[in-house]
Amino acid sequence: MAGDLILLKRVLASAVACAALFALLAFQETASSARDAASGAAPVDAGEIRNAISFFNKIYTDILVSDGVPAMLNKMPASKQIRHELFRHIGYLREHGLILVMDMADMKLISINSPADNIVEAVTFEEWNYLYQELGTRKLARAIKGMGYGFRYTLINSPEGWKIVDFQPEDVEAEPDGSFKF
Repeated sequence: MAGDLILLKRVLASAVACAALFALLAFQETASSARDAASGAAPVDAGEIRNAISFFNKIYTDILVSDGVPAMLNKMPASKQIRHELFRHIGYLREHGLILVMDMADMKLISINSPADNIVEAVTFEEWNYLYQELGTRKLARAIKGMGYGFRYTLINSPEGWKIVDFQPEDVEAEPDGSFKF
């Protein structure tokens, strides 16, 4: 059990560290075009932000569970750097002979902040179920577990819609009534 959590934390830590570096590059690449496209601050639609984050996570987990089949990769509302980082995570799992299967049980949008035109920071609390399968056989390698984490997403409004350029863990209080879905 402790080994499962350590492996998952390593995957998440790797994701966070690399995402931060790639997000900085993506932000520099896209922030100027986002500013140029801005004609004034418009209200942010929370539903659009929630949908972009949900769609991002759905494609992210679909690619993980498929061991890297990139069928929806170009539909993922994320910067090129984040999409590339996903395959670094898959490489890490392959080195350990594992496939990570994740399913979001619930996501609560805690806050949305717009620090600049066409840029949004959204804080979520997400509940996930996950398990590991053996790479070659797809046999259960570790039992299903559940976890809850807070995340801060940075999104830029591009011509294709909201695109995630960074996501980091965020300290968020768990539900006080203990209503976790996992």
